[in-house]
Amino acid sequence: MKKATRKSLALLLTCLLLLVSTACSSSSDSSENSGSDSSSSEKITLTIANQWTGVDTKAPWFTDYVVATFNELYGDEVDLVIEDIAGEQNYVDKMRLLLSTDQLPDIVEPAQTITEEIAEAGKAVDLTSFLDATPEIKDLITEETMEKNTLNGEVWGLSGEGSWIGLFYNKEILDNAGIAPPTTWDELLSACEKLRAGGIQYPMCFETAGNAWTTSLIFSALVGSSGDEGAAFMNTYDSTDFNKPYIEEAFATITELLEYAAPDAIGGDYNKASMHFYNEEAVFIANGTWMVSEFSDTSRAPEGFENKVGVIAFPGNVALKTPLDGWVITSDDPAVQEAAWNFLEIACGAEGQLKNLEYTATLPDSNQFVMTDDIKEMYPLLSEMYDVLADAEPIQYYSKLWDPAVVDALSNVYPALVYGEATPAEACQALTDAAAKG
Repeated sequence: MKKATRKSLALLLTCLLLLVSTACSSSSDSSENSGSDSSSSEKITLTIANQWTGVDTKAPWFTDYVVATFNELYGDEVDLVIEDIAGEQNYVDKMRLLLSTDQLPDIVEPAQTITEEIAEAGKAVDLTSFLDATPEIKDLITEETMEKNTLNGEVWGLSGEGSWIGLFYNKEILDNAGIAPPTTWDELLSACEKLRAGGIQYPMCFETAGNAWTTSLIFSALVGSSGDEGAAFMNTYDSTDFNKPYIEEAFATITELLEYAAPDAIGGDYNKASMHFYNEEAVFIANGTWMVSEFSDTSRAPEGFENKVGVIAFPGNVALKTPLDGWVITSDDPAVQEAAWNFLEIACGAEGQLKNLEYTATLPDSNQFVMTDDIKEMYPLLSEMYDVLADAEPIQYYSKLWDPAVVDALSNVYPALVYGEATPAEACQALTDAAAKG
């Protein structure tokens, strides 16, 4: 992928201000129109299921910006009811249950493939008319994201963020060990061996519970960096045949790398995996730009930890860049749909995306975005990540490509590989079987 064209800061700010002012003007008009009706009607109730709660990185952005802004603009006309469901897997499981019983909330946030599943079940409202009426929102959306969120000619989801994922590492530990950042998988394995010999027992951050996030990101990169066929596979949706030589090889390598993870990687969750990185017990962790904001969070990491973290593309010079599923509206009531769209405008519009960046270091999903000096000053590592990954080969990652049954199977496959209960070839067949059942 070519680097985004570097525009002047003045031009960028002018464009963003125009977009934001237009969006705010549109929101104000909608608020005034809604207000004229509210005197003769009861308040609308808008229900939302929210996964970003508690210590989640996105919780302050969602609560302090999105919800607060919506209540300020529309609180007189709309009664906003939010159900907080902590933990992505808990959230997805609950939404799947509500989908099966036809009891979904009016708005569902994107998590794994749940909003796409809602769309495929015919429960997502077509957003085309809303987008046509608000070109300042429509113009932000990339062609790839629009295509990802369109089914049978209907736009079912609105995405408001990008997804760039690379390999973070502890610069201080690598430097002290005299090890250069790895550019090949053999170099990564060699680095792990040297680190262990030097006292870092578990240099890789992995987990296998839930969707086995950090482990499966590395596995995705292994497949995608294997050659043209692997790269094509990691840009293909709903694959059903995993019996491929390059996938078998990827399973063999991930098994080796799992040997360099802490014992609690087997059966452990993401919090345990990331804890080892923050405690400087581990050196490498795969994750997205949003993790950058956590490195300076002293409730998670030591003071100054952000200065010790570097970032590289995955070995083989690949980066995980995926057009994301969007938020969905599910209500049949036109008045509730209008209120829900107003909420999505705040979350996914130009200002909402910039606020998301400010709060969480999440890159916007827009070709209009460029890395400004202000952003570089706020998040130096994010700027480094942007530059490093911009020239890497873009592939997508497992949970946005494969059937949920395949994603679920991975949490069983990895332990089986480590314990010698399955061969890499048998692991490939397990995913193929899961795809058939899913």
